[in-house]
Amino acid sequence: MTSLIGSGSGPAGTVTPPPPALALAIDLDVDRPADARIVVLCVAIGLAADLAVRSGVVGLAGALLPIAAAAALWATRAAHRRSAMVALAGVPLFAIWLMARRSEWLLPLDLLAAASLLWMGASLARGGHVLDQTVSGLVTRAVEAFAHGVAAPAFLAPVLRARHSSRSSIAPVVRGLLLVAPFLVLVTVLLRSADAVFAELVEIPMPADLAGHAILVLVGAWTMAGLFRLASARPLEVQSSGRRLLGPTEAVSALAALVVLYGAFVLIQVVVLAGGEAHVLQTTGLTFAEYARSGFFQLLAVAALTLVLLSALRAVVRDGSAFQRSAFFWLAQAAIVLTVAIVAVAVRRLHLYERSYGLTMLRLASTAFALWIGAVFLLLGAKYAGLRRDREWFVPAALLAAGAVLLILNVVNPEALVVRRNVANFEQTGRFDASYATKLSDDAVPALVAALPRLAPQDQNTVLASVCRDEKQAERGLWAFNAARAAAEEARSSVCGARYVTISTGR
Repeated sequence: MTSLIGSGSGPAGTVTPPPPALALAIDLDVDRPADARIVVLCVAIGLAADLAVRSGVVGLAGALLPIAAAAALWATRAAHRRSAMVALAGVPLFAIWLMARRSEWLLPLDLLAAASLLWMGASLARGGHVLDQTVSGLVTRAVEAFAHGVAAPAFLAPVLRARHSSRSSIAPVVRGLLLVAPFLVLVTVLLRSADAVFAELVEIPMPADLAGHAILVLVGAWTMAGLFRLASARPLEVQSSGRRLLGPTEAVSALAALVVLYGAFVLIQVVVLAGGEAHVLQTTGLTFAEYARSGFFQLLAVAALTLVLLSALRAVVRDGSAFQRSAFFWLAQAAIVLTVAIVAVAVRRLHLYERSYGLTMLRLASTAFALWIGAVFLLLGAKYAGLRRDREWFVPAALLAAGAVLLILNVVNPEALVVRRNVANFEQTGRFDASYATKLSDDAVPALVAALPRLAPQDQNTVLASVCRDEKQAERGLWAFNAARAAAEEARSSVCGARYVTISTGR
């Protein structure tokens, strides 16, 4: 019995299954095998990873780790193509903030950005252009990176097994290091006791910690080997079946309905804006602040879903008639304009809520995300209008815009900005959430200390009690140096003494 669903014509008596929506042909062979130099660099990066983790990641060692990995890919010419080098050049732009900021809102994103650029540098080393990346292409590159990461030990194994070639074998080097290791440990102990600066830079692992050190070194070396293998691999081949669930007519109709819905929503927002607070209270029973807070995240979700929908519908209409493509273009531009208006409504709502209750990191991050979404839609409009038709530049441009927003946030120090905005709001409204301000990281401490004379006595006491609670910080060593932590400790030392003892009395 032959199924009529998804069957194709093939040899007599057989049924050809439908092609998959996306077929990946990942060739795990490499064009350039590893050598002793790559093995040594992998071990060095593993040691650097151990040092970074032991130093707390947020510090000098943590900042240098991704930079060293990028330098290793560049120095061995594993990533010699221009697109790969462009990606690797961006790693220090984000990695450096690991030793300059302490905000939990920024540091994970900085780490993600640096790691993503390392991955893209290795992936682009064997093919592809930095401006020709689509969502499906990035997904397939991620699958490729995972596969090569798993197979990383096999990439190094031939070098480690080499016995007969003195040029490629590192076994004598390893034996020599093992032979001299006890002597090196003894001499290091003596040198540490003889010089305080040397002791600060060099730590000797205790036996109980050797297993932890070994695991960290192994993870770091394995990861670096995966990057080297990915950079040495053959180009990834991606085949699309071209099957569509919808036709051009359905896509244009769906987009037209979306435009009508968004147009009605924006029109209602104009009416609300004209009516003001009294209109909102009479219609919904909510205060203006409650109304502003109620829909922000929903509006951002609508914008994000619209972006996905437009991308999917455009792929469907691309093979349609000239009339269908023209109709889609104008409807898409209308949808983009209306979505940008919806994003603007969301940002305005958040601003109204901030004006009533102050700024928080969540509200600031949400505003930054909303502005990025707005920029992405403007880029999408330019893409649909025909800008650089020869390149699939939209996804890289959107990611570049995200990186630019993150860099701007790092530069302006958002937690200090939150403190300054809330102090300015306090001078107008008399409301200041000292409890929230004291929960911010070391990035905010200098701004809090500078704002003390402008706060009410009770808020001054709350801030000082928190700021001075951990005035004396333990010595962390050079590799754990962090500029934000150092600035916070300096600010603490300026106020955590007799100067503010009598603040509670108002004298």
